[in-house]
Amino acid sequence: MTNETRKWLKATAQQLYLHCRQHNIQPITGYTFFDLWWFVPNTKCDTHNSEKALFDVFQKGGLVSNDKFVMNRTQGVNVDSVDPHVVVEFDIP
Repeated sequence: MTNETRKWLKATAQQLYLHCRQHNIQPITGYTFFDLWWFVPNTKCDTHNSEKALFDVFQKGGLVSNDKFVMNRTQGVNVDSVDPHVVVEFDIP
């Protein structure tokens, strides 16, 4: 993992933490489905490696108490070289 990626993950976890606290979102403490739509920069990207980092951000950011509760359902993988991102949908229990 590059230093740039580490910095991004840390900053994203901090932003998520602040968002959860500002909106009084309590950490998820049970198994929950997370639907993911990946928009990767090219076809060489491996979304499976990105999932673990994303789920770590969910835990460090306080969205889930433990990332073991994330039940991933990848709904699609598309290429977006201009704006790579992931769309996440889930229901708060």
